[in-house]
Amino acid sequence: MLGRRVWADDEVQALARNFLCVADEVWTLDHVDSPAGKLFREFIKNTPPEIPRGGSTKQGIYAMTPDGEFLGAHFARHDKAETLALLRDALKRWNEMVLKKSLKPKPIPPHSLVRTWGADGVNRDAGGNAGARAALVLQVCVRDLPFKGERHPGPAMYRNWVNQTWTDFTQDEMLSLLPKGGAKTTVPEALFRRLAQDTLLDFVRGQMSRWSDASVRKAVLTVEPVSSKDGLVSVRYQGEFHGEEGARGFECKLHGRATFDTRVNRFRLFELVAAGMRHGRTENFRGDEPPSPLGLAFIIEDQYAKPGSAAATAAPVKTEEKKGTTP
Repeated sequence: MLGRRVWADDEVQALARNFLCVADEVWTLDHVDSPAGKLFREFIKNTPPEIPRGGSTKQGIYAMTPDGEFLGAHFARHDKAETLALLRDALKRWNEMVLKKSLKPKPIPPHSLVRTWGADGVNRDAGGNAGARAALVLQVCVRDLPFKGERHPGPAMYRNWVNQTWTDFTQDEMLSLLPKGGAKTTVPEALFRRLAQDTLLDFVRGQMSRWSDASVRKAVLTVEPVSSKDGLVSVRYQGEFHGEEGARGFECKLHGRATFDTRVNRFRLFELVAAGMRHGRTENFRGDEPPSPLGLAFIIEDQYAKPGSAAATAAPVKTEEKKGTTP
């Protein structure tokens, strides 16, 4: 989306190196009683009047000192020029604060990147209910699909947008994704319904409420063995989903494959695709647009990395130590 294109820009990245950049869910920060939430809400109180304080969301870019003192802010959507201006102003204000208070900033110490999917295959950071008990974490990517001659239908400002989320599985849930007795098996209905309600959503343009229990008209996923050799079991998935709730609906079919390594009790490859037609207004800028095709892909992060690469082995990534002041 827009933010991704802005932050990938070289000029923006050059300025961003002066800051410790973090991302968080602003609704949680604004509503949940936690140390991070208290810091954020206190910060918002001290922002200039032009920064919105009310409403249902305070999403945006915020620059602050380590103790939460205001350096800069921009509410909601932002382009490159606005982002550059914010970072420059925030850095200028920080440097003035350093001189005024005789601060002695230190460079941010280099750290290895912490990846969602660790070397042991166990997630520690991603969303979902399993948390540290997760034995399988799937990255869920969504986008609009080509329709009626258009590569990506809809208003020009939303074309080519993609989004992602995560879903995780405990050890028992992960094993339930495998066939039983060497035959075609239906994945437990409760497990697939939970997966479908949480992820088979039109969230291309932003967050979307999960499907309620009553909205699920159909949810079935089967798995069957394809081959088995040297401890590697290949399986095939097929399924259907249909959800209808209020004005919105999504009906799709699912196809996929996976390779499970019985020697380490872990999926080595997982590919599941859901594609079908969505319709109706959503909470995230979809509006009253006509029905159009939607696609989702479920994969393991870095599963396509070449053997021996940093991504494949989760090896620490060396970073250069930056000198200078750091907000």
